Amino acid sequence: MKFQNLPVIKKLENVFQKEALVPVPETWYIAITDVKGSTKAIESGRYKEVNIAGGLSIMALANAFEDMNFPFVFGGDGVTILIPEETIENACDVLYDAKLQIEKLYNLELRVGIVPVQELYQKNHIIQYGKLEISQYYNQVIIYGEGIDIAEDWVKAEGSTYLLQEKKNPQIEADFSGFTCRWEDIPSHKGEAVALIVKANAPSTGHPSEYYKSLIPQIFEIIGDVSEHHPIQTTHLEQTKRTEYLKNEAKSVTKQESGLKYWLKYLNIRLEVFITRLALKFNLKIKAFWYQLNELKEYQVLSSDYRKYDGTLKMIISVSKEARENLETYLQKEKEQGNLFYGLHVSDKALMTCLLHSGTEREVHFVDGGDGGYALAAKMLKAQIRKT
Repeated sequence: MKFQNLPVIKKLENVFQKEALVPVPETWYIAITDVKGSTKAIESGRYKEVNIAGGLSIMALANAFEDMNFPFVFGGDGVTILIPEETIENACDVLYDAKLQIEKLYNLELRVGIVPVQELYQKNHIIQYGKLEISQYYNQVIIYGEGIDIAEDWVKAEGSTYLLQEKKNPQIEADFSGFTCRWEDIPSHKGEAVALIVKANAPSTGHPSEYYKSLIPQIFEIIGDVSEHHPIQTTHLEQTKRTEYLKNEAKSVTKQESGLKYWLKYLNIRLEVFITRLALKFNLKIKAFWYQLNELKEYQVLSSDYRKYDGTLKMIISVSKEARENLETYLQKEKEQGNLFYGLHVSDKALMTCLLHSGTEREVHFVDGGDGGYALAAKMLKAQIRKT
């Protein structure tokens, strides 16, 4: 069943119900990307560039597919994408060109691997998917089953044969139009912004879906409801004044670091930011495409991608120090009982990277924790798993 035709799930808590998920078609492919050496890049202060490199491939595919309503998950330094067989050849060329452009523009190596779903099924691995409605502008894919972990292992293995090595059509180019980076880092309204990743330990918990059904309410009891833990609050959103953020957008969209095209785009971005700041400050009803600029902050909250499930439960949450410590105590207890593995990274802010599809009303605002967020939480999670 195509992603567009899947029944819509309204609440994250319901994604583990059997009727909400269907097998990924065996003729499809899984594309997995990640920034090699992302931890080292983050430690050197390049966490924003790592986020950008992770998200640009989605913008390129959205432009190639002429829509953003397809199954993908952002993981901080990369993405996971489910691709139908009829679009795989074009998608591979777009992703490979995105890899080349990211290396040229940001000096970061994007690993891109393609795994046939059929090969996972031949080895009896499960991979299912569903569709969670985040807003009228964005549907998020839910990916379930150990197949996604196996695919990632195959892609990241030494000498992997699943890595893309070239473009078949040299004329194909990645188009990053629609990528924007115009918001300041967002301070936590509770003091701490936590990147959290939780993975049920299936041998201990039996069917992991049943465990997640009970785990999520327990987490919410500690961190509060959505209004309390949502990391994006309109009162804390500000258009950026950072030259480097705006230059990153100009560089990505033009695929140049200098020259007339680059500078014209940069000046245009600065003008748009100035107009938007005026609209927000004075509540001016200025329309750009289908956006009312005076309501722009509400759009960011509405379609923010701050929690997801792709084989692990991922969340960026705003919490007090006390709540975070209580959460860690609970997770550590569950880990000691053999029920789960977890990773978390604490910052005082969240980051937002925005993708807007100009041909439709589709948009998504990727949220990550400051100073490394998901990438460093994943490092902690993997270290726990390796010790078992």
